Amino acid sequence: MDIPLVRLRRERRSAFRTRALVAAVVLLALVAGAVSWNSRHSSVLPISSEWTTKRLPELGIQFSYPASWHLQDHGHSVGLATMYGALISNVDHGFEHPDLRDADTSVFDMRGLPDGLVALSFEQFNRYNPIANKETGLPLSLDYARIPIDADPYGAGLLHDYISFRAAGYPRSSVEIHISDITEAERAAIDRILASVKPIP
Repeated sequence: MDIPLVRLRRERRSAFRTRALVAAVVLLALVAGAVSWNSRHSSVLPISSEWTTKRLPELGIQFSYPASWHLQDHGHSVGLATMYGALISNVDHGFEHPDLRDADTSVFDMRGLPDGLVALSFEQFNRYNPIANKETGLPLSLDYARIPIDADPYGAGLLHDYISFRAAGYPRSSVEIHISDITEAERAAIDRILASVKPIP
């Protein structure tokens, strides 16, 4: 057999194997990326078409939220401070204080939660909340929060802020907002939830 022909065939086989290896690496990268994206978003609850109403007599308000989302009531004392309220989230998770387990206070450990997280905590303290923003009136809007809002110290990659408000005849309250890589639909849901906050009839 002619030596140049053998060499050519070997070079072709080598080039084919190289292309096949590159294609396999690219395919694996795409699959890994899809699996990673799916794992981040698979535990995020959908925005259901059915919404339900939550009443918070201690705050003098009620609001609506997707019935498919997680609801967690507050009611805990730490020292001289007592907190009342409720947290809603599109992640089915038992939210806890980062240091005080079984303490449903206004500081929550958001670490390890998926991208696309939305968590809104409506709360009222029996004392002035110095970290809340300037008080706003009802109805509420996400536009009242600072954009971009602050990095969350208890959740890498999360953003959070407070909006202060007061229902007539009730102490000052606030809604604490935690978000991470949300979609336009999730932002629209947040806006709808905030806009639905109104005094209990």
